[in-house]
Amino acid sequence: QPRYSLFTLFDEVLLLGKGGETVFLGSSLDAKSYFENLGFEMPKNENPADWFMDVLSGEVSNTRINNFKPDMLFEMWRRRHENEDLEAAATGSSNNRLLRSATKSRQLSPEEDKAILWKNLQEGWDAVDTNKDGVMDTEELKELLAHCAAMVPTDEVVKELMERMAPDSQAVTKRQFVDYLS
Repeated sequence: QPRYSLFTLFDEVLLLGKGGETVFLGSSLDAKSYFENLGFEMPKNENPADWFMDVLSGEVSNTRINNFKPDMLFEMWRRRHENEDLEAAATGSSNNRLLRSATKSRQLSPEEDKAILWKNLQEGWDAVDTNKDGVMDTEELKELLAHCAAMVPTDEVVKELMERMAPDSQAVTKRQFVDYLS
């Protein structure tokens, strides 16, 4: 399982119990509170992604159910949906779970956005920088942009970008590229 910081980047997560049955499907940001509302207590400083796996495998006790067994999570999940459906029918409200969870999607911080950009650039850079000198000249930059954008930029666009990213140089580094974009 991923670190929790990576786990929360997923808009929707599906957690399966033993045997492959669903025990949670929804926003990654809602998973922790869902299990806490069921009676599981996460220790302070615990990695939530690790804790979820411990809950699913039955290694975490439940404060509300004395003889908790992991397969009980399947019925708890089914009852959760039945209760939501009954509540929606009683209030006449929409019960579109995907729409509700989409509005809870986690927004990336500038640091996370930059980290993702850096990772994607690294992959593209490695594919294009065949001489492995760590810099892109105009032709390599054009190839990198074509690789990332799935279209070939004009020479004028590449020249202008090169001048903006590395005004006093004939080549651009990865750091200059990322700094320019962010």
